[in-house]
Amino acid sequence: MQYSNKTYVAKYDRDVPVLGHLTKTVVIAANNEETAREHLIDKLGSAPDELIWLMDCQYKTIYNQTGNKIVLPQAKILYNG
Repeated sequence: MQYSNKTYVAKYDRDVPVLGHLTKTVVIAANNEETAREHLIDKLGSAPDELIWLMDCQYKTIYNQTGNKIVLPQAKILYNG
């Protein structure tokens, strides 16, 4: 088990016409900041307003379901709330 991925916290602040101001927090594991940002744009439709790296918080290498092949890009949303 390798630990090549870093953990990031992404913060979204949006003004929604009907609901007002909303804040959303997403925790993502990725091998670098650029990959994390691209994965969030792909999965959630927009880039975060703020992306913070959690130092000394590593995430294991991401493999497919069989555990034989490394998934590319190395990015995974851990929490979306």
